[in-house]
Order: sequence, then structure tokens, then C-alpha cells
Amino acid sequence: MNAQAKYFNEKASVWDSISIVNPGKIEHILDVSDLNSGDRVLDVGTGTGVLIPYLLKRIGSKGNIDGVDISEGMLDEARKKFGAVKHVTLSQADAELDEFNRQYDRIILYCVYPNLRHPMPTLQKLVRENLRPGGTLLIAHPYGREHVNKHNGESHLGQCDRLFPVADLLEEMENYGLQADYTEDNSAYYIVRIRK
Repeated sequence: MNAQAKYFNEKASVWDSISIVNPGKIEHILDVSDLNSGDRVLDVGTGTGVLIPYLLKRIGSKGNIDGVDISEGMLDEARKKFGAVKHVTLSQADAELDEFNRQYDRIILYCVYPNLRHPMPTLQKLVRENLRPGGTLLIAHPYGREHVNKHNGESHLGQCDRLFPVADLLEEMENYGLQADYTEDNSAYYIVRIRK
């Protein structure tokens, strides 16, 4: 078990009580994702399912959500809330190593990017293999970069990367054939959208 899975397994039972969820910020992030009724969504690092109720409102009865997480403990918490929901599938998976045999209209990495060990190859793989033409992949945080980096520095994950200025991220993305068509890098949000 890697450091991230161990850390999140240990925190899973209290995660919802220690996490601050701002519905307005989530709605803004989902606006940026261009989420539509009927969309198939891959929620990478779904955790306890924070995004799921907001996603369900937007995709309606014809859409589907595949929530994946490296932590079985976090998924157990998500299953308590959403395990019986018809349009939601929750699975233990490592987005960096595992293959997903579906294509998606939207791929969302919400509060996940700094925890990736190999972020660029992972993004490249997800866009190439799992994103439908015209679809979007979203890296999103409902906080600014400084806040995220401070929090991650205090979590003692060890393998955790940092959020870099968007300009630096875009330059690195180009080396992997990826381009963003929307970004926000301010005190309130860190958002990068890739459209295929």
C-alpha cells in the first residue's frame, strides 16, 4: 500500500467532519467543466464522494458517474452514501497505474493533482485513452495554490507534489502534447481545463 492510500485510509472515518465543502465553489468548478445532462463522468480521487451529489444534479438520470479512489477506506464512506444510487459506480483503482476501459465526457481531478506521483504521464494517458473527442479533463481546487501547498506540506504524505504556477504547468503540459483552454490561478481557485 502506498503512502497516499495509507494516509487516506487512516483519515477516512473522519474525513467528512474535518473537510470544508463550499457548494458555491463546487458549482463554479462544475460550470467550468462544461458538465451536461447525460454526461459520463470519471471522478478521479472521489474520496468520500464530495462531488457526487453535485454531479448527479447536472447529469440527470441518463448520465453516469464512475468514482475511483486509491483508498478503500474513503470508498467505504462513499458507498454508505451513494452505494445504492443507480447511476454511480464506486471502485478502488489507481488512476496512474490502472486502465479504464471506458471513455468519458468529463474527467475531473478534484483536490487530487498534487497527490499524483507521475502527473503528466497520467494526464496524457487519461486524455488519450479515456476522454471522448470534445470532452474535458479538469484539474480543480476550491482554494488558491498557496493554501493547497501549505495544507499538503502539513499532511506528511511524503510523495506529495506541489501545485506550481499555472504558467509553469502549461509549459510542462506542452511537452506531453496537452493544452489547456481555460485556467484560473488566484487566491480562490486553481483550475486547469484540457479539452480534447
